[in-house]
Parts: sequence; C-alpha cells; structure tokens
Amino acid sequence: MVAACSEGVVETAVAPATTLPATTLPTSTTTISTTTTTTTVAPATTLPTSTTTISTTTISTATTTTTVAPATTPPTPTTTTLPGGPLAAFGVQRVLIGEEEWIVAVADQPDEQAQGLMGITDFGGLDGMLFLWEDDVFTFFWMKDTPIPLDIAFFEESGDLIGVISMVPCEADPCERYGPDRPFRYAVEAEPGRFDDAGHLTLLP
Repeated sequence: MVAACSEGVVETAVAPATTLPATTLPTSTTTISTTTTTTTVAPATTLPTSTTTISTTTISTATTTTTVAPATTPPTPTTTTLPGGPLAAFGVQRVLIGEEEWIVAVADQPDEQAQGLMGITDFGGLDGMLFLWEDDVFTFFWMKDTPIPLDIAFFEESGDLIGVISMVPCEADPCERYGPDRPFRYAVEAEPGRFDDAGHLTLLP
C-alpha cells in the first residue's frame, strides 16, 4: 500500500494473508410453536344522532345622543339707531339692575367711553349708559361738559355692587374725578336715585 503526500513517497509493507483451518460447528435445530388466536370484533355501534338547537338572542343596542351646550359667551351689545343726539350710534344692552330690567347704551370702545354722556340733556328713552371692559380696570370718571347730574354705580366682574357715587355737572377745569377705591369691571351711569335698590348687575342676552 502506497500513501502519497506532497513532500515524498512512503512505502508501507503489508503481511501476507493467513489461511485458518476449517472448523465444523454443531448444528442446533429450534422448533417454534405457533399459536393462532382468533378474536371476534363486535360490529360498530351506531350512536344516536343528537340534534342540539342553539338559541339565538338578538340584543338591541340603544343609542343615546347627548347634546352638549355650547360654551357661554358674554352677551354682545346690539347696535340700534336712536332718534338723534350723541347716543344715536351706541350699542344697546338689556341688563338687570337688582330685579329691574333696564335698557342702556353701551360704551365698550375707548372713543365711546371718552365721549360718555357729554352734551346730553336726557337719555332719549334709555335707562342709562353701561361702561364695560374685558378686564378689571382702575380708572376715574368726570363730568366735564355733562349738563345733567348723574349717579354712577360700580360693579365687580361677578356683578356684585361695589358702590354708588353721585356726580354733579362741571363746566370748567379742574373737574372732580369720581371712582371707587379698587378695580372694577362695569360702571353704569343713570339719573340720580335710580340705584336705590341696586345690589347686583346682570347682563341679559
């Protein structure tokens, strides 16, 4: 047997085959007894068919619709035309002063608030003038060029009354300044004595 590799030839000597003498082995005979068993299988049993009725229940789903009220916004004064005079272009607002309903002119712009009731001699069928701001203010009123006496009531944002001050006409400077000792949200000017029963201001739609 020759084995080859990349570095040279290697010779390997193999010994000659050896012949062994024949050996006679004793023969053993085994008899296997076979028993046949017969099994009788009972015929298949047919089970009775059971019919199951499934009851179907119909469930009615009721749909409930919930109506959400829109967010409440402060009433917006409506503009009306008054017969002549400086109040003709002012918006008009319904309010409750205490338990009494008033219709008042509205001054919610700086130029309207500066004008106020200057130069008027009557309210032309209105109950007064409402001054209102988006935030609390700390300001004062005067009666320059206002020919009629007025009462002015100051209210908090909640509508609670802060106080009432009586104001008199002023024809020349210096004119007295009128106002409460703390910030307020609303002020209403009216004829003297109209706030005798005032305790709360409510803006109506």
